[in-house]
Amino acid sequence: AFLRAARDAGLVVLPFGLGTKVDERPLPPRVDVALSSARMAGVVAYEPAEGVVTALAGTRLAELARVLAADGRRLAPDVPNPAVTT
Repeated sequence: AFLRAARDAGLVVLPFGLGTKVDERPLPPRVDVALSSARMAGVVAYEPAEGVVTALAGTRLAELARVLAADGRRLAPDVPNPAVTT
C-alpha cells in the first residue's frame, strides 16, 4: 500500500537493505523516500525435504544459514559478512 501511495503521489522511492552498499552505486538524481527492508526480516517457510526456504527481503544471510544448519544443510553462496548481508 505504501509503494502504491508513493507512486500515486509521484514520489521517488529508494529501496535498500541494511544500507551497507548505498555508496557503491549511483543514486537517482532525486530521492523522496528511502525505504529500508531491515525490519522486513524472518524466515516465512522452510521445506527441508524440498530444499526450499522462503524469507523476507531484510533477512540477514546469517539467519538463513542458522535455519538451514539446524537441519544439516548449508547456505550457498558464501558471502564475506553474512551478519550484515540481506
